[in-house]
Amino acid sequence: MADKKVVHQNDDKEIVKNVNVTEDVHNLDLRGTFFFTMALGALMLVSWLGVFWLFMERM
Repeated sequence: MADKKVVHQNDDKEIVKNVNVTEDVHNLDLRGTFFFTMALGALMLVSWLGVFWLFMERM
């Protein structure tokens, strides 16, 4: 659910109403979100492994 502002002009006055806009969430394309989440997870994993490797080398 998202709110959408609808502006009506009447006699030089602006009337702003909030209208509920329903979106079909099952049809949204979330491939970009999935890719970014996986890339962020991979970056975190590589960083953790790099720090762990550095720790093991210095022991």
